[in-house]
Amino acid sequence: YVRGVILHAGQLIDVSGKVVYQQKVIHKGMDKLRMDVSNYSPGTYFVKIISVGGEFALRKLVIE
Repeated sequence: YVRGVILHAGQLIDVSGKVVYQQKVIHKGMDKLRMDVSNYSPGTYFVKIISVGGEFALRKLVIE
């Protein structure tokens, strides 16, 4: 969830920089994305949220 930002896509990126999952927003005006990471191997990943305007936020995610 990114407050006040209309989302375009979300990505899950592994430590090598490879995009291992990508989800595009299918409903205009969405401000939330839900990613099921239960099938991914334990480790460090990055979640990249991309807005409609092209801005993005990157957050670290550790899956245990």
